Amino acid sequence: MDPGSDETSSDETESTNSTNSSEELDNNSSEDNEPLNEEFDQTSIDSGLKWLNSPVRVYLDSFSNSLIIVNHIANNIVRWPLGATSWALPAGDINGNQENNATTLYHPTDVIFDPMGNMYVADRENQRMQLFMNGQTEGITIAGVTDVSDSNSTLLHSPWSVELDSQLNLYVADSGNHRIQKFLRY
Repeated sequence: MDPGSDETSSDETESTNSTNSSEELDNNSSEDNEPLNEEFDQTSIDSGLKWLNSPVRVYLDSFSNSLIIVNHIANNIVRWPLGATSWALPAGDINGNQENNATTLYHPTDVIFDPMGNMYVADRENQRMQLFMNGQTEGITIAGVTDVSDSNSTLLHSPWSVELDSQLNLYVADSGNHRIQKFLRY
């Protein structure tokens, strides 16, 4: 990088408060050009046996005033009411067991809800999309085939994220196949 430029490297940007402009960084950095670091208040969610292990997505459900957390390595989806000290388990195994039956998940990566409160989960290592009807803990495989990955149009390989359109068609980031799959509403 040119020493006289206003550009900052990605390392500088990541370790610096994003509200600082690059000009402020140049004026406020130490003599050896290291950016200033600021401390921020942090809150961690943890409660004994009901732990989080590699949460990869978090959503605020304003209807229930809860956080919906995709607990990737723990192999479950948790609903954590704001202000509570523990969570409820809408999908997966409370102990983090990874299996391929209708009630368990294996490294989930994303979740989305439809207007009826049904939950759609990208169940990455099981190579499937699971639908959990509102209030149910047993899922239905609606895309992919459990434990089978391939590139044909009915299979998934490491589904990563999911989205629904207004007609409830399902869009899946099929990361292992380098594509986006569309599945029509069932």
